[in-house]
Amino acid sequence: MKDKFLSSDVGLDMPLPLVSIVTVVKNHAEGLVKTVTSIQEQSYSNYEVIIVGGKSENPKDITEKIAKEFVHLNFRIKYVREIQSGIYPAMNQGLVMTKGEYVWFLNAGDEFSSGTSLESALTEIMRTKAALVIGGYGILVGNKVREYSYSPRVISARKFAYNRRGGCHQAMLFNRKMLIKAGGFETKFQLASDFDVVLKLASNFKVVRFKNILARIEPGGVADLNLQIVFREKHQARLTQIPGCRTWFRSLMWTRLAQVNQYAKKRLRKV
Repeated sequence: MKDKFLSSDVGLDMPLPLVSIVTVVKNHAEGLVKTVTSIQEQSYSNYEVIIVGGKSENPKDITEKIAKEFVHLNFRIKYVREIQSGIYPAMNQGLVMTKGEYVWFLNAGDEFSSGTSLESALTEIMRTKAALVIGGYGILVGNKVREYSYSPRVISARKFAYNRRGGCHQAMLFNRKMLIKAGGFETKFQLASDFDVVLKLASNFKVVRFKNILARIEPGGVADLNLQIVFREKHQARLTQIPGCRTWFRSLMWTRLAQVNQYAKKRLRKV
């Protein structure tokens, strides 16, 4: 490991900041192996991994066994049983355990897009002094990865609120103190708390997008299969974080358009 983190973009010579990576997993041993392998292949090595494991109802599931093997083999990895069911309570549980200056949430089955993803995002968040850096991401569609990237910019809550491809938490690096100050992830939401927390951070701190593709997302997740719930929860999050009559009307229209668009896609797939 290098003794210093050097970056011409940051323009500083400073001690390595610790990055905490929180990985939530349940009944997905294969996905956990893929995710942890991706983490271990990163060029930046001053990290810790907090694996939060959900209780399995399948007696043949070996996810917890695999997690404990990783702990035994790598001192940087810790494992803890999930206390409260649900993705966001588990992410909050992991957040409380973290010690790093920055936090990344990369759940089982998802992976970094390259060996320099962590280093590039860290360089950007240190350079910009942002509360959050949002990178691009890829989704496996058939045998190809479909990528979504963004133009570099500081982004406001309103700009983020009305963007069809706003981003996903797997391609975000958070300033830990600012995320905790914002209250972490709102557990009243089942599927859109990451959207809610970005709105909250963008309303109170600096949030930056940059063009690098940071993560590859495993397709077929819970959010992908329940888009109508996602649409409703995003509408509620907009009303909470950007209150006002104008927000209510604009968000309602945006939600209706998203629902119609999704319905039309389903109909076309059946043709």
